[in-house]
Amino acid sequence: VIGANSPIKTVADLKGKTLAVTTAGSLTDWLAPRIGVQEGWGKDGLKTLALGGFAPALAALRTGQIDGIMAAIEAGYGLEEKHEGKVLVGMEKYAPKFITHVVYARKDLIAKNPDLVKRFLQGFFATIAFEKANKDKTTEIAMQVLHQSKIVMDRTYDYEISMFEDDGHFDPAAVEVIKDSFVDMGILDHKPPNDELFTTQFLPVRP
Repeated sequence: VIGANSPIKTVADLKGKTLAVTTAGSLTDWLAPRIGVQEGWGKDGLKTLALGGFAPALAALRTGQIDGIMAAIEAGYGLEEKHEGKVLVGMEKYAPKFITHVVYARKDLIAKNPDLVKRFLQGFFATIAFEKANKDKTTEIAMQVLHQSKIVMDRTYDYEISMFEDDGHFDPAAVEVIKDSFVDMGILDHKPPNDELFTTQFLPVRP
């Protein structure tokens, strides 16, 4: 996301620029360098600055201390609506295979009460099925939660709804990207095996 009057017009203009991210080692911090790598600039082709939440990043953008923000799409659409910013590019080109929505459960809960976990997952994926079949109601709820307009939420729905899986299955290519990200960010020194990352005990989920 860049400022409304930014001199940056294309992705090529981002070379050497500084993007705000949330925290070091975060998803946004991992995503930003992927632009530089795929554009042929190398990992250091883009600079990142960890500023925490969106509010301080927006303040830095307004005062020209940064050149852009790695932010959620609805935040960018919201700035467009206010004529304060614009979405320069979506990250689907740079991370086409990626897992960002996950459901966690404690290992002891899975072992002691697998039926509870199963029923929770059924309810969760029933919600996704409802969202996919009911755009108007989904965006109405999202407006209340994210405090954005209907136009912004409608655009966000159209952009993001296909990202949600119907039954919880893991895309093998996306899993490998996640493993690589752990090594890239220095979180792990090796790519972990699948059974250390997730379980397929409850898959596929049938709502």
